[in-house]
Amino acid sequence: MERLGRISRRSGITRYHQLYTYLRRALVEGSITPGSALPSETMLMQQYQISRNTVRRALGNLARERLVIRLRGSGTYAHNKADAKGARSRLSALAHDGNSFEQGTVAKVLQFAAVATPEHILRRWPAFGAKCTLVHRTRSFEGEVFAVCASYIPAAFTRRLTRERLGNLAVLSALARLDHACQSGTLTVTAIAADSITAHHLGIPDGSPVLRTETISLTADQQPLEYRMHIYRPDRLRLQWPVVIKAGGAGGWSITQSSSMSF
Repeated sequence: MERLGRISRRSGITRYHQLYTYLRRALVEGSITPGSALPSETMLMQQYQISRNTVRRALGNLARERLVIRLRGSGTYAHNKADAKGARSRLSALAHDGNSFEQGTVAKVLQFAAVATPEHILRRWPAFGAKCTLVHRTRSFEGEVFAVCASYIPAAFTRRLTRERLGNLAVLSALARLDHACQSGTLTVTAIAADSITAHHLGIPDGSPVLRTETISLTADQQPLEYRMHIYRPDRLRLQWPVVIKAGGAGGWSITQSSSMSF
């Protein structure tokens, strides 16, 4: 296997994480084909001029993500992606139907509590109010966590919302059953580095790239109903924007796009 990148000692990024990133990209993109052997620890040490502990730490992280299988006395092999692709396909099918998604995935509550509304929410939506309810959960599919979700709901809408009523429902579904319906909203997507807590729940190394979606949901009278932040493993979420390019006068052009999101 050709060297996938250069390990820098001055980048501020640990050497094991640089190697992990190069190998992970090759595995996800298919440059290292499913079932094939990765270079030996000794070969990686020589190729990148790094220590055995650095190599083992990078390979260990890949194994925890189920991207490789390490066999004692045999080597490290790229995981057969057939099962992983099948799981992603099944999850994607659920993602476009709210009822199926709620029934087919499992939510685990990390925190359900009354809290002070975070300043960054109040600055953007003062009508949120000083107090709100935080619902912090993970979502898993077939035993694997694919998202960490935090929802903030204004106190005015949570008087009858309990853990029991929420259950496995999405927050907006639970609020709708309490006669608080969402009419519109805005979704923002960014890429960030996972902090230690998020990385722990998603089963990835600290600092790994993840996708963060932020959504503000509004009632019919444009009052904030829920601020939601979801953080996804990047190999579990796909964003797709169909684009239509229209020719204009004098060689000009315009773009029209719509968006879709699948897991």
